[in-house]
Amino acid sequence: MAGQACWLGGGMGWEERVEELICRAGAPRRRYQRQEAERDLVETVLGLRLPADFKALSDRCRELWVGQLEVHMPRFEEVSFPVGSPVRLNLRAPLEQEVSAATDLRALGEGETGSARWMRSELQRVGREVLEDADTGERCVFMMAPGLAELVPWGSHESGAVGYWHAVGEPDCWPVMVSCSGFLWREEGSLVDCLLRMVEGVACLPWLGEDRAPGPADA
Repeated sequence: MAGQACWLGGGMGWEERVEELICRAGAPRRRYQRQEAERDLVETVLGLRLPADFKALSDRCRELWVGQLEVHMPRFEEVSFPVGSPVRLNLRAPLEQEVSAATDLRALGEGETGSARWMRSELQRVGREVLEDADTGERCVFMMAPGLAELVPWGSHESGAVGYWHAVGEPDCWPVMVSCSGFLWREEGSLVDCLLRMVEGVACLPWLGEDRAPGPADA
């Protein structure tokens, strides 16, 4: 995807696209739309502003599945242990896991030896996520450090694929990406545009397979 373009404009309005996605996916609607104060709290706890079309989507529906792809609608979850723990934002947990995985230096196991080259490689990897562009073969490096995560998860698939925003610049311009088995696919348009293509069966991604129909939300 060349450059960075903002997706919220032109053709069908993004609010209309959000409504079309909810209807096509058979997603259950929220009884009451999320209020601005709750949206602000979500972004404060996450530490990031989110794209407007995604916020509109989460305002309107409680959960969203496209086949076995779950889109992580923001919600606060009670934590029963330890007693007195604050509520947890579901979007924050996978982001913290991604950062932790990228910043942890792998220790040598018993009986393993590490060369100077191996150690340099491990040190260079810390705080970064390295993926191979599935179309070009290019090696793509993303910063993944606390407060500086360039890949923000928005969903996950049964195949192990993970959906990300490339969180650089204005949230409404964040490119949509999907990684699976070390490879990276770049999607055109906003997340809502990408999900609409999946629902319509237009997106032919290897990790998606033939899984096109709405999942549990439509059951």
